[in-house]
Amino acid sequence: MYKIEIPVIINEVSKPEIPEFELYPNPAMQMVNLEFTLTQCQEISLHLASTEGKRSSTLLSSDYPSGKHLISFPLQDNLPGGIYIFEIRTKNWREALKFVKK
Repeated sequence: MYKIEIPVIINEVSKPEIPEFELYPNPAMQMVNLEFTLTQCQEISLHLASTEGKRSSTLLSSDYPSGKHLISFPLQDNLPGGIYIFEIRTKNWREALKFVKK
């Protein structure tokens, strides 16, 4: 009797990295902080938009190395109180965080 062995190849499919972002304080009056951790170097862009979707400004667009990051943004005096959206983008991912300016 002959024994035939067939090799089995298993390819692991990894999920794309989904960074976690924290925006605080919320609501804020003068300054807002964005904290995030990356497991690999990535380009991050951050845009501020109204709740109607009108983009008011690009706050940053830069490469960040792996590790924990904290970025503070002063809130402009000419930015009226209300609800805004921080849109955060990486190469393969996008997130929108709601933010209230007092």
